[in-house]
Amino acid sequence: MTIPLRFVDTARSALVASVYWDGASTPKGLIVSDDLKTWARTFVSGEWHDGAPRSTGSGHAFTHVKDVQPGKDGKWYALAYKPQRAEIVRVEPSSGARTLVWAGGDPKFGQCASGDPKATTGDKAVQDTHEGFAVDADGSFLLGYANPQRDGRGIVRVSADGSKCSDVTASGKRPDGMTRGTGDELRGFVQGFALHEGAIVAFTTQEMKLWSIEPATGNRTVLVDKPLGER
Repeated sequence: MTIPLRFVDTARSALVASVYWDGASTPKGLIVSDDLKTWARTFVSGEWHDGAPRSTGSGHAFTHVKDVQPGKDGKWYALAYKPQRAEIVRVEPSSGARTLVWAGGDPKFGQCASGDPKATTGDKAVQDTHEGFAVDADGSFLLGYANPQRDGRGIVRVSADGSKCSDVTASGKRPDGMTRGTGDELRGFVQGFALHEGAIVAFTTQEMKLWSIEPATGNRTVLVDKPLGER
């Protein structure tokens, strides 16, 4: 079992965490909440195993919940993963009810265009990754994508209702030639998102760089370009 990311819900005085567990063929997802005074744990939404399979909350089924973040509306938003598809799921904290807000590659939702102008139906959208995301102040979502041969690497913004997608920053050699923003090329997976003083701060796995990205222009500035042990 892995608990990758968490946040403090000050209104509920709780530490909220995402969990994914079980084998790759039958992935599961769960959101848990720990009371900051008593450390009593509540299984809020998803599946777990306690001698027998158990679940709580209704609605869209979780798989591999990789991250959870608070929304300005008081709901929690989870980034989940199915093979070849990232998903954003809204969670009602009081009941655990789940609603699918957005799914990568699904034409029913807003998608940012693939870098391949000749793409077939399944490749018309950029290949969104699932290593982390952020919920902005306006309720929109920031996600990374990576497909160096087709899309390059970058960050997209999905609207709060999941209906629209726009490019925030784009780098690499795409067949359509599209780039957005200046600065070094992103490499590896974009993850570890944070919002700080109007900028997007993110980490990339290859070359292990920490970036500051201007949302309005997509300009990229390297903040840290070496692992701490090599500085």
